[in-house]
Amino acid sequence: MRNKRTAIDYAVEKTVHTIRILEALEGARFEPVTIDTIIERVGEIPELGTALRKDAVRRILLTLELCGWAVQNSNRQWAPGAKLLRFSNRYSELLISHR
Repeated sequence: MRNKRTAIDYAVEKTVHTIRILEALEGARFEPVTIDTIIERVGEIPELGTALRKDAVRRILLTLELCGWAVQNSNRQWAPGAKLLRFSNRYSELLISHR
């Protein structure tokens, strides 16, 4: 008899990392944050049993910036990009309209 596979068996590690980074960009008020702050906010990723490495976070952020989901300011701090905020606003609108 085969063991039933769970979601973690199918997880794509870099996708989990990217989602955790996006969550860390939220902060209290979407204030710009450094890569070190992002790493601190994410901590260990229990689903994977790993923590983020600085070089991996930087590459993911640069990719998110390329796609409009994150922006970097002149102080090398990161914040959500226009696409992420638009996505979030649209989701909020949908929730309100379904009440």
